[in-house]
Amino acid sequence: FVCWARKKGMFRQIILVALVACGSAQLCSKAFQEPNERNECVCTPPFEADMASGALRCRLKAAVTTKATSMDDYTIGNVMMTGGDVSFTYVDGMSIKNTTISTIVADINSAKANSAKANATDLEALSLEFEEYQNESTINLISLDQRVAAISDDLVALNQVDNMVANGDFSAYPLPQQAVGQSRGSFARVDSTDTDMPEGFENALKFSGGTATDASEYELWFLANSLPNSMCPGTFVLSAWVKYSADYNGDERVLHSRMFYSGGGALTINPVGVASGGWPTQANEWQRVQVAFTTDDRDLDSFRWFVGFPIKASAGAVWVTGLDFRRIGPSVCNKLNDKHELLVDRIDELETQTALDLNNSINTIQGIDARLSFAEDAIAGLTVQPYELIKNGNMVNGTAPDRHRPDLSFGGAAIVALTGDLAHPEGITHALEFTANGGNNQEQEIHNFDGAVLCGGEYVVSAWVRYSSDYNGVQQALHTRFISGSATLSALFANGPASGGWPSQPDQWERVTLGVHVPTKFTQLRLYVGWPTRGTAGKWWGTGFSVARLGGQVACDSRRSVEDSIASWEANEDDHDEREVELQAELSATKKEVAELRALVQQLLADK
Repeated sequence: FVCWARKKGMFRQIILVALVACGSAQLCSKAFQEPNERNECVCTPPFEADMASGALRCRLKAAVTTKATSMDDYTIGNVMMTGGDVSFTYVDGMSIKNTTISTIVADINSAKANSAKANATDLEALSLEFEEYQNESTINLISLDQRVAAISDDLVALNQVDNMVANGDFSAYPLPQQAVGQSRGSFARVDSTDTDMPEGFENALKFSGGTATDASEYELWFLANSLPNSMCPGTFVLSAWVKYSADYNGDERVLHSRMFYSGGGALTINPVGVASGGWPTQANEWQRVQVAFTTDDRDLDSFRWFVGFPIKASAGAVWVTGLDFRRIGPSVCNKLNDKHELLVDRIDELETQTALDLNNSINTIQGIDARLSFAEDAIAGLTVQPYELIKNGNMVNGTAPDRHRPDLSFGGAAIVALTGDLAHPEGITHALEFTANGGNNQEQEIHNFDGAVLCGGEYVVSAWVRYSSDYNGVQQALHTRFISGSATLSALFANGPASGGWPSQPDQWERVTLGVHVPTKFTQLRLYVGWPTRGTAGKWWGTGFSVARLGGQVACDSRRSVEDSIASWEANEDDHDEREVELQAELSATKKEVAELRALVQQLLADK
């Protein structure tokens, strides 16, 4: 047992009680003793020799601090066999305790199990911590992607980035920017009967059927002088949807291009292969390929995109669609990217709006002045009927107003019958119909009917107007000029409902009326109906056009003399007395309104 115990290293010290065949050895009869290398009996730690009595005696050390942490750390004595186990005494601090090997082994196994359990718990905690960190990293990465996407969207919105390639989806063919004389090789537009298409696309350009020596390309040119808001120094993005067949053996590039500077020289963009970002990562799969580049500060002359160059394939095919070329910054062309410029733009915008508000207020005041003058003249019996300058403003039977000038009109407005939902509340049967046509200008021009010298004074310009709820063009129906020689004496630029020259809401007929003061005699009236319309959606209609002189400088109106007016007044004196009371009340109310509006104009001028 002793040989086995020593071999296993299970005990630091063993006090022998009996010696089994391990060679010749001294037999020590006292407890806590064993033979040493000289075959002498000595005390076994933690006991020490006490020679005071002249014989070897072993006594416990005064202080024992050994703490057992494993079988090897036990200090033991009085070893004896007890059945199949070994029992012994050991020292713990200042105490002598009894135990057995099986108890120690059980304690050690328990400690090991607890340690393993603790390690497993720690490992699980670390695993959870790592999983949480990994999850947090993924969330942070997604958040970063979202922020980048948001910044990109904001950048596009801020700079109003437009794709400079017209019909880059090949919905129309050839493309407007195609350099016909420079494009070459074997290519054709195809649809989904030839191959599948990316989502949202129906057509593509296909390169196939060429040779390994003959180059193919579909060349596009973009001229700076035709794209002043996009072609200026900055950063550009060039992209396309691309797919190639597995047997394709030609050149791997579709984004080869050059930016030419106006003073000479060029920047070449030449992404080749997958690593460049300009070619799909695998065959038979549509992928969006994209590269970005930045020019220097020199002015730009043109950009040329050699789509597909040079191909040179004797087998397979390449499909391209969704061609896209955009400038993404900094700022926008012809604008300084600083706060001062933005403030200046804002001030200009406010000044324009103030001027518009002021003009609308002046128009309103002039309209009130015209009605006021007419009321005063009516009271004095000097005028009875307004003097109308526009003949057939209702377009009876679908005929144009007199003095309509088709030679000066443009934009495609047409006279239409008013039926169904368009029916007019007063029975007018026809109107001019204006249809938004891609933001282009439109107008129908009408002049005064006889070209005679006309009196200055107060005039009212009016019409019946209606517009559809989807109309997004300029809200101005009655742009008018009063001209003497080459000089414009008075003009109307009434924009929007606030000006009085546009209906207050869509899909209903409203009579819009504008007043204007003409200071002196004039020779030409020009009514530019619908200028400028523009807009990309919706329609509007106008009819009942009228430009009438209400009063002022009555002697200029030779159609009715003052004497005739007085005679008419005397013949209907009773009716005139009643009418005079009504007109006086209207006059008082109108004067009050004029005073309020003049105060508003003064405030607007002060604010401006």
